[in-house]
Amino acid sequence: MDGTVAYSIMLRNTSSTAVTNIFVAGSIPSGATFSGTASTPVGTVFSGSDQGGASWIVSSVPGSGSVGPFVYTVSKGTATDLSASAFAHWLNPAEGSMTSPMVMPINNDERLAIDQAINNKLNKVDTSLSLWNIQPGLGTVMIEYSTRFANLWFAAQAKNWDMVHYQIDEMLEIQETGETTRPARAPALINFEHTYLDALDSAAGTMDMATFVAAYDKAIGGCNSCHASQSGGTERPNFKFVKIMRPTAPVLTGVDWAGQ
Repeated sequence: MDGTVAYSIMLRNTSSTAVTNIFVAGSIPSGATFSGTASTPVGTVFSGSDQGGASWIVSSVPGSGSVGPFVYTVSKGTATDLSASAFAHWLNPAEGSMTSPMVMPINNDERLAIDQAINNKLNKVDTSLSLWNIQPGLGTVMIEYSTRFANLWFAAQAKNWDMVHYQIDEMLEIQETGETTRPARAPALINFEHTYLDALDSAAGTMDMATFVAAYDKAIGGCNSCHASQSGGTERPNFKFVKIMRPTAPVLTGVDWAGQ
């Protein structure tokens, strides 16, 4: 907190009927002074401020809807208690008013701690989080992985070596997704990358078909060895039933593999 504090107000209508003609205000702590508005929602009008608060006029909040945030800032001045509250008064469908509890804004250290806690939570695999449960598993990742692997075969046959390098780069990108969402598989994926994909990329750099084909066939063997070594838990002892071979037809039929 650098001498200025921001307060944010949200209006929520929990009824099914629209509420209209609303006055909303946020208090200003004793000793502090209003310094400006940072946000006035569309359809609302800032009506001014005095020593006691900042206020807005709101035409309507739909049933089960919300309007906001209304954000205003104050200079701390001599204030020692920065707690503030919000107040709303409306006329329709029936006149009423409500005041929120007094709330103390968090300081920068508290804000940084919250940000760090969120980052820690999202950067760790936690299947209790809905966000993690919708991430693609390795089976989904491998569909694109195998498509890219087939693509680079046909690009090489057409001597489009730039396309070969591109497809390998894309394989590495999608592989990183698998390493993140299925960290137990990461060592096997990284080993495959350095043992086979690096060699395949180097072979493409020679622009020699025989060298490339030899590296491609070794990568196929690496795929199948990796599948055989990976446990599928109680349902499957391994994935050796997923057997890769040289592609006989491209998955993408609308691509000119020669790139000309």
